[in-house]
Amino acid sequence: MPPLGFILGSAEGLKGVVWNMGKTPAGKDAVLYYGAFLNDIINFLVIAFVVYFVLLFVENFSQTTISKKRPKRQPKNNFMDKLKARVADILNELEKASLKLDLENKKKIK
Repeated sequence: MPPLGFILGSAEGLKGVVWNMGKTPAGKDAVLYYGAFLNDIINFLVIAFVVYFVLLFVENFSQTTISKKRPKRQPKNNFMDKLKARVADILNELEKASLKLDLENKKKIK
């Protein structure tokens, strides 16, 4: 039973909706059955929304389970980070060396 037919209480849904346009030159009724088209459009939209939300739920569920299983990676040090650390070490060593020289010079002066 189509969803719209369930609401309307009919197994046909909107399939019974027609538009009488008059008589043909042969004397027959000219009828346009647009209810079937409307019924199919509404059924398509309902099914599309259901599929969309099911896929949205599955995607969110899979992302949360994947993020819980995988440990977070530490960012890798690139070349510039290593270079900055090495320059800082060299500057610290130079500063210590210059302090030693200053102390030795002060001792010699006295």
